[in-house]
Amino acid sequence: MHALRRLVARMNIVAVATALIQPVFNEVEQWAPRMDFADACAVVLVRNYERAFVLTTDFRDFSAYRVPFASPEGAFHV
Repeated sequence: MHALRRLVARMNIVAVATALIQPVFNEVEQWAPRMDFADACAVVLVRNYERAFVLTTDFRDFSAYRVPFASPEGAFHV
């Protein structure tokens, strides 16, 4: 837990802005039924913030979404 707290402390945590809600819904519709709302929020945020990436355990889905992510499989995917 201590390592996770240190990692999160180094990140910029942002809420989904009202302006990004429509792109979130667009992603969900494009990837339905595979993508849920949380995944869509992550995808949209990564696409809107420079040097952002998703920290996820969902290697399979995020490799399909084509956004930068890191997973326990050990690789950072761009």
